Amino acid sequence: MRVMEIRRTFVPEPMASHQPTQTHLRAGPLGLLWFAIPIVFFVGLWLQRPEVIVTELRSLDWRFMIRGLAGKPPDVVVIGIEDSSLQVEQLFDESVFAKNRGLELMRSPFPWPRETHGILIERLLQGGARAVALDLLFTGPSSRGDEDDAAFESVLSRYTGRVVIGANLANNIAQGDKGSSTQVIYPIERFAQKTVYGLVNYFPDLDGVIRRVGYQISPEAVENPAIPEEQKSYLPGFPLQILRAAIGADRADAHCSGWPLIPFLGPGQGAGSGAVPVYPYHAIIDDESWAATFKGGETLRDKVVVVGPTAPHFQDKHLTPFGEMKGVEIHAQAVAAALQGMRLAEIPALSWLPLLLACSVVAYTVPRVPHNALLRLAALVAVMAAYAALAQWLFQAHSVVVLLATPLGAMALVGIGSQAQDFWLEQREKARLRRTFETHVSKNIADALLSDRDRLQSMLGGVRKPVTILFSDVRDFTSISENARPEELVSQLNEYLSGMVDCILHEGGTLHKFIGDAVMAVWGDTVSGGTEEDARRAVRAALGMFRRLAELNERWVAEGRIPMRMGIGVNHGEVVVGNIGSTRRMEFTVIGDPVNLASRLEGTTKEFRCDVLIGEDVHPLVRGAFLLRPSGRIQVKGRSKPVNVYEVIGEAGDPAPRITPEAIETFSAAMTAFYNRRFPGAIALFENFLGHCPHDYLGRTYLEESRRLLDSPPPENWDGTYVMRSK
Repeated sequence: MRVMEIRRTFVPEPMASHQPTQTHLRAGPLGLLWFAIPIVFFVGLWLQRPEVIVTELRSLDWRFMIRGLAGKPPDVVVIGIEDSSLQVEQLFDESVFAKNRGLELMRSPFPWPRETHGILIERLLQGGARAVALDLLFTGPSSRGDEDDAAFESVLSRYTGRVVIGANLANNIAQGDKGSSTQVIYPIERFAQKTVYGLVNYFPDLDGVIRRVGYQISPEAVENPAIPEEQKSYLPGFPLQILRAAIGADRADAHCSGWPLIPFLGPGQGAGSGAVPVYPYHAIIDDESWAATFKGGETLRDKVVVVGPTAPHFQDKHLTPFGEMKGVEIHAQAVAAALQGMRLAEIPALSWLPLLLACSVVAYTVPRVPHNALLRLAALVAVMAAYAALAQWLFQAHSVVVLLATPLGAMALVGIGSQAQDFWLEQREKARLRRTFETHVSKNIADALLSDRDRLQSMLGGVRKPVTILFSDVRDFTSISENARPEELVSQLNEYLSGMVDCILHEGGTLHKFIGDAVMAVWGDTVSGGTEEDARRAVRAALGMFRRLAELNERWVAEGRIPMRMGIGVNHGEVVVGNIGSTRRMEFTVIGDPVNLASRLEGTTKEFRCDVLIGEDVHPLVRGAFLLRPSGRIQVKGRSKPVNVYEVIGEAGDPAPRITPEAIETFSAAMTAFYNRRFPGAIALFENFLGHCPHDYLGRTYLEESRRLLDSPPPENWDGTYVMRSK
């Protein structure tokens, strides 16, 4: 076999085209730019750009490798001129050589006398082989003399049409500026007249891999691919001549034409057990192995036998989709596949662009269904994997070769690129919307609007949720406003509100609204860490707001401005969350009785002269994390059912709380006695408590009330509820 260093272009064989399905695509002008990618790939294929063609060809190799062995056991065998056959003196005794003319001739240096090949052909054809092909060139007289040629010619004459020998195309480098020319090297005339010959050349693709077989080869086209058809002449390729010898010229010519892909059956002998059996040359010549291994030729009956060099020093090995393979094995695999009717059909070149565009449309549209970025990427990978699986199935089950690497490349670039574009546009839009939203709503609402629009859309329509609500209000703001200039008041109020909002947002709360100098915030409406965590975050935010106010007051006093005081109420319960308002103006907020109670608790801090009051529904959610003092049972305006309220003293573990845990226990015991109408005991406990906290307003108030009730006992239906007269 000879490999010409002339690169053939990647030209597919025609086959029936498939009508591409239409895909509904919505794309803006920027999105349509991504469809330039498949056009670039198509142009690369059409113009035979190596970086495009080679990648596509390699994808075909992978399909061969994944498929593995194919077809039935071949009716073709290879007789290899191996190292062992070149060193027969090491295999047999002199007595064997004395009795076997063929082995004796093989003792000569290679090339052996041509009579040797005649003996091999005679034995194979008499043993029942269908045809014998020699992947060898006989381009000049034998160096052993005319008798050697005559012996070989005699065998060829007896088996005319059943023996094929090789011819070759060679590049001759001309002198001067004439460049190179292609010359056909024929067998010597005496052999050419007695048998058939074919060109043993293969033409590798751009990457040096042999994938095609030339059944009819034009020497003129090899030298000049652009030569007009009428100026071409054609010579049969070696595989075509073998097929003509095996099944007849009419059948062979009807099924074998052009430059089709070789449907390789599997790897060569170098990969272990090759797809085509390979036997050593001397095993045919040796009488003992001929009888034992080949059963006098029965093993090779009706087989096509291809003879050629396989020893490493011949260097007749070439790259194929299955790796390196001997030239004689490539011939044998091409013939074996043709005998089994195997042929790889390729989609026509005119279908390349529709296919690339269709794959790109799928890659552009399908990954847009999920909203999650990882799901989008997974969808793209799934689509690409499905196409690769389809291409492999068409290859294995139907011997159809479709483009693979370029569609996958187009899908990857279009899919990932368009998603990156979408991500960039979405982030830009989110940044714009965030700047708009955050001037009106809290960061939580802005994040929710931008991260999960479907969920927020449902929420805006109205949903019930358990939330924790915080209300804060500035004490005596009217008197402050009367004693300050308007611009100073606005500046100071903005500083105050900014500080309070920072504390709320730091704890993950949603700023719902400013009501004058009052602030309303909610936890659990847009993003929730769980009811317990939401409540704890709200209480921590309340304590943080007082710490921040203390810092502001210290600075304001130093600047000669009036300090501020405030109160905070915190409540928990199920509310309606949604977009509420008129057709002209909507507001995202929460409504329900727990919201109203939170506002009333904030008002109660004025009468109880405490900083933070929480409702009884908040108490079980936060009692392990904070120091809480039971502050009473109140009935707020507009609500008939009383509610227990608790003052937040500080966080659990505070090293220097305003009221110690022991004092809180004393106060709790006093409140229990108070509600159970045991007023003498309540008085004693409140006095004990005031011994630790002499300036505590609530302690002194309950002590006075206990003394009053001791002197004037309450009615039987008294339960200690304090009825609020104002909001």
